[in-house]
Amino acid sequence: SLPWADDPANREAGPRRNVVRRELLPQLEARFNPALRASLQRTAAVLAGESELLDGLAGAVPLVREAGTVRVPVGALLALPAPVRRRVLRRALRKVRPPYGGSHAELEQLEGVAVGERGPLELAGGVRAERRGPMLALGPRSDPVVPPAAADLVVPGETRFGTWHLETWVEELAPLAFPLSAWTAVFDADDLGPTLTVRPAGAGGTIRIGTGHKSIAVALAEAGVSREVRSAWPVVADGLEVVWVPGVRRAATGWVKTSTTRYLWMDVTGRGCGGCQGSDLG
Repeated sequence: SLPWADDPANREAGPRRNVVRRELLPQLEARFNPALRASLQRTAAVLAGESELLDGLAGAVPLVREAGTVRVPVGALLALPAPVRRRVLRRALRKVRPPYGGSHAELEQLEGVAVGERGPLELAGGVRAERRGPMLALGPRSDPVVPPAAADLVVPGETRFGTWHLETWVEELAPLAFPLSAWTAVFDADDLGPTLTVRPAGAGGTIRIGTGHKSIAVALAEAGVSREVRSAWPVVADGLEVVWVPGVRRAATGWVKTSTTRYLWMDVTGRGCGGCQGSDLG
C-alpha cells in the first residue's frame, strides 16, 4: 500500500474542501441520504472506469511531433465524439505545455481552429495553435524566419540554403527505381538549363502542373507547411520556371523519357522543415 501523511491544512476551517467534508456532507446525509458517501464512492469508481476507457480511445489517435510542434490529424479528430476529441486536445496541449491540459474555453477555441471557424490562436504559456493543411498544429510562438538569399545550385555538388542542404549529381544509367520520397527528384538533365538556382518561396511564382499552373504559396499551404516558414522554403528554378519545391511538389518539367541519357538527381537532407511530416508519438 502507498504511504500516507496527515495534511495539517485538513484541520483548518477556511479551505472549501474542509467545509464540504465537515459541514455539507453531514447535512446531506442527515436530510437526504444516509448512504451518500458510499453512493459517491460507487459513482467515482464508475466514472474512473469510463475515464480510463475514453483516455484509451484518445491515446489511439496518432500525434506528430517535429521541432517542438505537435500536430493532430483533423480528420481523425473531428470523427471522434466530443469527450474523446477533447481528451486528444488535452493530450496534445500537455506535450507542448506540460503538465496543464487546458481549460474548457481553450478546448472550445482549439476546436474552432480545427474546423476552420477561426484563424491562428495564441494560448497562455506561449503556445500558438493553427490549422496547417489537414493538421491542427500546436507549438511555441516563434520569430519570423528570415529567407536566405537566392543562390546558384551547384551541379554536381552541394549547396547550402539557410538551414537546408541540397545535393545534386548526374548519372548516365537509368535508375533501377525512382524515388518515392518527396525530398528526392530525378530530371532529364538535358531538358534543364545550364544554370539552376535555389531561391526562397516568398519570392512568389507558380509551378507547372499538367496543363496548368499552381501558386507556390497554395502548394505550400496544401502540403501543411506553416506560415512561419513558407517564405524561407527553398524553390529550385530553371531561369524563371520553378521545377521543384522540395517536400511539396515537382513541376511537369524535365520528366525522364525513354530517350533520356543523363539523369539529374536532386536530394534534400538536413532540412529545416518546420512544416513537414515527423514521426508518430505515443
